[in-house]
Amino acid sequence: MTFCLEYDRGTETLAGLGSKADDYARLEEAWGVELWLLVVVPGPRREAGARAALGGWGLAVATTTHAGAPTPAGAV
Repeated sequence: MTFCLEYDRGTETLAGLGSKADDYARLEEAWGVELWLLVVVPGPRREAGARAALGGWGLAVATTTHAGAPTPAGAV
């Protein structure tokens, strides 16, 4: 399984996050393999917005929140 991790701290707009979906879709096409986009966001409200922003590109997207984890290596 191939995946990309998008660790979101909520510092960019949801539109900005959504615009990355095109880049991930092009990457998937260039590599010739299906990939999963794993998205970690600060909280439930941002998670719902991220799912909406990243939808419609044909990507496999999984989301979770990092409530309180200061770094990607922190406990989730």
